[in-house]
Amino acid sequence: MIRPFCDSPHERMDVLLGEFLARPEVSMEVWQRAEQLRPVQGGRIFFALDLEETGLNLEWCRMLARIRQDASFDRNWVGVVAVDGHAELYP
Repeated sequence: MIRPFCDSPHERMDVLLGEFLARPEVSMEVWQRAEQLRPVQGGRIFFALDLEETGLNLEWCRMLARIRQDASFDRNWVGVVAVDGHAELYP
């Protein structure tokens, strides 16, 4: 799971992730910094994204840049993105 670092993570996301990770068929490691990313060959990736009050997450931007610029990241995987934030769009 990729959950970019956020100064103020959201409780709702913690609840969602707790329920998801409690499932017996789910096992994963959590990456919070772009430096932690390593190439993934195929498979599935779960992105859990907490947005700051500005509606941005700068670590998410750094992670996307690294994935896009590093040719060793296989593009043959499926990703799911869950987003939560403090902005009006995410009440």
